[in-house]
Amino acid sequence: MDRAEERLQVPVLYVSWNTCPGVRQRSENTVILNDIQFHMRYSCLTWVLRQWATSFLLARPTPFNSRHNLNISLGTKEAFVAEDIMYRCAGMKEVGNMYRARKALRGRLLRIVTIHRPPFVFLEINSQGKIIRQSGFAFEMLNELQSKFGFRYELVSPYDGNWGNKLNNGTWNGMVGMVYRKEVDLGVGPFTVTLERAEVIDFTFPFYVEPSAILTPAGATSKKILAFLSPFSFEVWLGVLVSFVVLGPIMLVLSRSSSNAFLYPYDTYSASRKVSLFGYYWMLCASLFQQGVTYPMSSPARVVFGGWIVGVIALTCAYTGVLISFLTVPRAENVVDGLYSLPRQSEFLWTFKRNSAHHSLFLGKDTTGIYAQIGAPFLGDEDGLVDANEEGIRKVLERTHVFIKERSFLDFVVEENFRRSGECNLRIAREEFFPAGFGWIHQKGDDIGKLFNKEFILMQQTGLFTKWKLQYWPRANKCTNGGSKSVMQVSSLGHFWSWKGISMCYQEQKSDFAYSLALDIQDMAGSFVVLSSGFVFGGFLLLMEYYFKLRRAERAPAPKPRSRTDNPQLTVDEISEKDLKPLSDTETSSASPDRPQPKVMLQTLKTQKVE
Repeated sequence: MDRAEERLQVPVLYVSWNTCPGVRQRSENTVILNDIQFHMRYSCLTWVLRQWATSFLLARPTPFNSRHNLNISLGTKEAFVAEDIMYRCAGMKEVGNMYRARKALRGRLLRIVTIHRPPFVFLEINSQGKIIRQSGFAFEMLNELQSKFGFRYELVSPYDGNWGNKLNNGTWNGMVGMVYRKEVDLGVGPFTVTLERAEVIDFTFPFYVEPSAILTPAGATSKKILAFLSPFSFEVWLGVLVSFVVLGPIMLVLSRSSSNAFLYPYDTYSASRKVSLFGYYWMLCASLFQQGVTYPMSSPARVVFGGWIVGVIALTCAYTGVLISFLTVPRAENVVDGLYSLPRQSEFLWTFKRNSAHHSLFLGKDTTGIYAQIGAPFLGDEDGLVDANEEGIRKVLERTHVFIKERSFLDFVVEENFRRSGECNLRIAREEFFPAGFGWIHQKGDDIGKLFNKEFILMQQTGLFTKWKLQYWPRANKCTNGGSKSVMQVSSLGHFWSWKGISMCYQEQKSDFAYSLALDIQDMAGSFVVLSSGFVFGGFLLLMEYYFKLRRAERAPAPKPRSRTDNPQLTVDEISEKDLKPLSDTETSSASPDRPQPKVMLQTLKTQKVE
C-alpha cells in the first residue's frame, strides 16, 4: 500500500469507523468517524471529500478534463491534510483533541526516559551510559505507536536510577520528577499507578495489572529416608496400626465362639480346629500386602475380615497415587510463604527498593495493617533498603534476605538464574499481594495520553499484548513451576480488569504447570531400607531356627547301645551260627520236618551271595 501511494500524484484518503490496527496508513490523511460527534460526522466527511476531489482529481489532466479548465490546484500532494480539514469543520469541542494531538505528534521528536526492567524494558547501555539498544514489551508498544503516528524519539536514562518518589522537601526524584519538571516528554515502562504520583503527572490507562511477590532462597527439597511414609499423616498410620492390633483378638474370639456355618453351610470350619492369635495376625498382615493366605474362620470372622479387605484396597490405592505424586513432584521446605509469614519468622530479613512504589506502600503516612508491620523495621533507619534490584537479588542469593518486588520481574530473575546456574537457587513465595496497574507517564494536560489510551485498548483487543507476552515472558521451568496470572486487559471505557489472585502461569496460572522429576537414590532410600530390613530379618529367623534345632538336639536323651539281634537290618555276613543258636533250639522243638533249619538257611544265603 505504501508503494502504491508513492506512485500516485494525488494523496490517498483513508476513511474508517475506527483505527485499523496493522494497516500502515498516514494518520494525517485518515478520517476516523468515531472521533466526531454524530450530528457533525457525515457533513464533515462530505467537506473533506469535496476538498480532496476539487483540489486534486479535477486539478490534474484526466479524460474528462483534457483542457485543464478546472485546474485550480490548492497545492502539492503533501499539502493536503485531512485532519486539518476535519478539525476546522467539527471544531475542538466536537472532535475532542484527537486530531489536534495527532497533528502535534506527527514528526515530533519525543524525549523519553526509561529504565531497565525486564520483561517490559531491556536496555543495552555502553560505557558512556548511553542507551544503544532497547527491546521488550513496552518498546513493542512504542514502536507500534511510532509507525502509526509518525513521531521520532530519543531515549535517556534517569539521572539517579529511580522510578520516582516524593522527597521530604516536597520535590520528586527519578523519572517521575523528570516528567514533572518537563525535562522529558514521556516515561515508558511499567510505572505503578499511585494517587501520590497522579497529583503531579498523568498516567495512561493501565495496560498491565499484576501483584507483588516475595523472592526467597530456594528451600531444601524434602528427601528423607522415611519419604515412603509421607503420603499419609501420622494420624492415618496410627489408625491403621490400631485397627490391625484390635482386629486380631476380635477375629479370634468370633472364631472360637461360633461353630455354625451360617454364610457358608458347606464350610469345613469347626470350632474344634486349632486357631491362634498369631495366626490371625499373620493373615491380616498378609492381606495388607495383598498376599493370599488361608486360615480357619467362622462366618462372623469372615464378615469382619471382608471389611478389613475393603479398607485395605482403598488404603492401597490412595497410598500408591499420593506416593507417586509425592516422589515425582518436588516439595521444598519453605520458611516464607507470603507477606503475613515474614514477621513470624526469624531466619530471613526482608528488603525492597528505595524510592519505589513499595517504598510508598510500606512507609507511607497512612500505611496500616500488615503493610505497616513490614515497613516498621525501616522507620527512621532505611539502611536496610536497597538502591538497585541487583543488590536485592544478591542478598537473596546470600540467603540472608528476601526481596519484595513485582511478580513479572521476579519470574524473569528466577528463570535467568536457572538458565545461568542450572540449579534452583531462588523461588517465589506462594502468596501474592498488592495488585497494581502499570501505565506510562506524561506531563499534566498533554493530549498525548488521550491518544495513547485509545491505542492501548486497540492493542489489547487485537491480541498484540498476548503475542508480546509470549515473546518476552520467561518460560515455565522446574524452578518457577509456572508464573503469575496477571492481567493485560483494558476496557473500551478506560477501566482495567482487576487482578484475580491465584499463585503463573501462568503459579495461581500457577499455570498449573507441574514438573515431574526422575527419582534418584535419595527418593528411594526408604524403600531400599525396608527391603534390606526384610533380608536381615529373614536371615535372623533362619539363624534362630538353626539355633533352636541344635538346642533340641542337645536336650534329647542319648541312644541306648543295641545288640546285633536288635537290629533287623543286619547283613548276611554279620550273622553267625552263635546268633542262630537260640532260634535253632526253638525251631527244633516246634518246627515241622519239612521246614528248613536256620543253619541250613544261612548257609544257602551265603552260597547265593558268593555266586
